[in-house]
Amino acid sequence: MRRLGATALALALGALGACGTGADRAPATVTSTEVAPSRPAPSVPTTGPAERVPRALTDDLARVRRAHPRAVVTVAFAPVGRPRTPTVVGTDPGLPAWSTMKVPIVLAALRTPSRGSDQVLRRDADAAITASDNDAAAQLWSSLGPPPRAACRTEAVLREAGDRRTRVESRVLVPGFSAFGQTRWPVADQARFTSGLPCLADADEVLPLMGRVRADQRWGLGTDRGARFKGGWGPTPQGYVARQLGIVPARGGRTAVALAVRLPGGTHEEATAILGDLARVLTDHRTDLPSGTCPS
Repeated sequence: MRRLGATALALALGALGACGTGADRAPATVTSTEVAPSRPAPSVPTTGPAERVPRALTDDLARVRRAHPRAVVTVAFAPVGRPRTPTVVGTDPGLPAWSTMKVPIVLAALRTPSRGSDQVLRRDADAAITASDNDAAAQLWSSLGPPPRAACRTEAVLREAGDRRTRVESRVLVPGFSAFGQTRWPVADQARFTSGLPCLADADEVLPLMGRVRADQRWGLGTDRGARFKGGWGPTPQGYVARQLGIVPARGGRTAVALAVRLPGGTHEEATAILGDLARVLTDHRTDLPSGTCPS
């Protein structure tokens, strides 16, 4: 059932208004071999300071980073349901979102009136999350309207969950890849979105899907059976990128996590193995993670 509370609706409409008509974001195909950086993001409203975390946790995450000197390795985490600045370990260059952007797209599509079948919509939502099916995600994206409008509707979900900066890409910057997957999504902003995700009115539409991700994609956070997560992966001229967003159980609540690796000359297997190392550290330090719950 599609639901959108009054507060959520106001936030969503406000975000759409900020996007305007999309006239300045007309879709275009860029014949570049690189993923172009997105436009500068607006300033972020101040949130509470990052939670204090034990030094042992950040030291162990830093140790994983040092073990892979060729890679750009970034981890961010924040308590679920509390407007805190994420704790970030590593540099955060704003890598392509790839398939992690399918999470807000699914939510946006489930909220958007459609002339199609609800059954087909839900089938595509399931496939886009559990199997990372690109054709299903493309159908959901198309259901949101022309690319500029689809980007605005997806941004509305980001804004509602707490990511105030990320601009969803509506243009195909690299032929052969989705426009939305080429969105530059900094790990800190992704963690901020993920911390608010479980508290959205329609969270129960997508979180169960994130708990049923296919076995061949259960690397990194997927090794934790209590995690709800989505991965993304793909090549860039600067190296192979693998990343995940997820929600993991922690003492006293849940923690939102975002992980990303860019490995020059690397492979999918190598990049996801590094994510596995990071996930094991987080599991070992579960009682040290800042946790929270959604407001009642």
